[in-house]
Amino acid sequence: GKFPASLNRDVVLPEQVINIASTRWCGDDNDILEVNAPLAVKMENETNSINSAMSASPMHRIVSSDGKPSVSRFRLIAYDEQTNQSLVSCCPITGRGHQLRVHLQIIGFPIQNDVEYGGT
Repeated sequence: GKFPASLNRDVVLPEQVINIASTRWCGDDNDILEVNAPLAVKMENETNSINSAMSASPMHRIVSSDGKPSVSRFRLIAYDEQTNQSLVSCCPITGRGHQLRVHLQIIGFPIQNDVEYGGT
């Protein structure tokens, strides 16, 4: 989909993280979306997880109130109307594993072909 490019477009967080995650617009032109969502590691049960067969690791990162602070910034670079895909600049402010992937997932823009975090 088309990644939001400015304050003019609301970013909706999923209900399950709305009380522990936040977004805000920043930068000189208010064109950088900052996502603040604490991340924790969830160990997948390899026999019960659909994703474990496709994942190289049984560890999965999730947004959690008891997770470590995690902040990322994103900016739309380009949008292709034919494929309905956005090229986004990603900047991790903190250095948590998989943080960019999880933060993009929770704001509704998972990375293309990322089977572990919702990209198709």
